[in-house]
Amino acid sequence: MKKYAEVADGLIINILVYDDNADTGNNLVD
Repeated sequence: MKKYAEVADGLIINILVYDDNADTGNNLVD
């Protein structure tokens, strides 16, 4: 479950911080 939580966290951050680049997907790839 931790992996899913980290992915969700990344997506939320991606939406908040990289909203203008949302069409490129999650920019916070590990």
